[in-house]
Amino acid sequence: MELSASTFRPLEIFTFIAVVYFFICWPLAMAIRFWERRLKNR
Repeated sequence: MELSASTFRPLEIFTFIAVVYFFICWPLAMAIRFWERRLKNR
């Protein structure tokens, strides 16, 4: 909240945070899916 209040650009800040969150979570989800399939086939 302080960052968006000081820059007056909350949309850009929240969009950047959402993109970073996506690029952290999506590869993790794909890796977990691959790992689950690999364990299931054993």
